[in-house]
Amino acid sequence: MSVGAGGVEYENKVLRTIKPQIPKIKGLKLKAGSSTAAYAATEPDLVLLLSGVQINIEIKQDSKAQMGGGSYNYDMKTKKFKLSAKTVIDPAIDTKLQETLETKSKDLNKLLNYVKNNDAKLLSENVKGLPLTAAKSMWEELTSEKFLVPLNAKETVPYSFLHDHYAKKNCYYIQIGGSGLFYLKSNPLNLPIPQLKIPMAIELRLGRAGSKLNKTLGIDVASGNMRAQGRLDSKTKMTSPYSLDKPGHFLELFGNISNNDLKKLK
Repeated sequence: MSVGAGGVEYENKVLRTIKPQIPKIKGLKLKAGSSTAAYAATEPDLVLLLSGVQINIEIKQDSKAQMGGGSYNYDMKTKKFKLSAKTVIDPAIDTKLQETLETKSKDLNKLLNYVKNNDAKLLSENVKGLPLTAAKSMWEELTSEKFLVPLNAKETVPYSFLHDHYAKKNCYYIQIGGSGLFYLKSNPLNLPIPQLKIPMAIELRLGRAGSKLNKTLGIDVASGNMRAQGRLDSKTKMTSPYSLDKPGHFLELFGNISNNDLKKLK
């Protein structure tokens, strides 16, 4: 999972704390390749193997960090938004977000038409909606001319959005800096920790990925679409009695997991 420098630093802090405790638990090891933070975008931040059973744990620097999400595509002709292929969101939340996004279609069409009229021809002639591929310089122009600002929105959603997001990745635990370790949708390992129940919102914005050279045009280009990113209400405080960045807490939690509990993760 891609994280900022502060997030990687915190992940490494957690790893440094738990590594001396791992050999003290029979049958436990880090999954190969997970000895450093942010090692794979498709894996949770911390992947353990206990008697061959995989335990996934998400790690967040603090309660202000982004908490799961996805993206929406858009069709200029129909003025309709649609979840991207890899995004799965509860239908009720999807309906709510699409209603909000539809109020942005006029501003989005304005932006897309600007790109069609001003970007390099080989790019502009293919502008039909989102995802949008445009020159890096065009993305910078859209930002400086404030085309992106009117597209921003925020919707309050149930914390089940976060639980479901990670459950689809077989991840049921999350470590949050300053707050501790929590379970998400369920607690298959029966750990003595609370469920994370904090109000959250989904932030909507048009964002782009990193740029790369288009050899035909000789310029850097980038693609982007409407991102839906979860974020906890940082004003609501929850504290767990256990935290993976505290010496000894990991051993106390994971040193007493039964085979019956492990079976729930298989």
